[in-house]
Amino acid sequence: MCKKMFYNRIMRFHSSSIWFFLCPADMIQAPKAPEKPLSAYMRFSKEVWEATRNEHPDLKLWELGSIIGKKWRDLAPGDKKRFQDAWTSEKVSIL
Repeated sequence: MCKKMFYNRIMRFHSSSIWFFLCPADMIQAPKAPEKPLSAYMRFSKEVWEATRNEHPDLKLWELGSIIGKKWRDLAPGDKKRFQDAWTSEKVSIL
């Protein structure tokens, strides 16, 4: 049975349903593309997240994010370079 006939038959009986019925051939997924490397800021954020969370246990996630963002802006260019170099080397290895 072709997909269109199958779909029409299912929708006739389940037109108000939120369920979607797929053929097994439709469930095959494309291969996953390689992930992008973490940006320099995200590497920094990942590194200082726990320490910032321990310093300010009562703050919400977005408040912690703003504190980490301020730390990133105040970080010396030499310290930022370490994170930027890690991003560059991973970007080159992926591409």
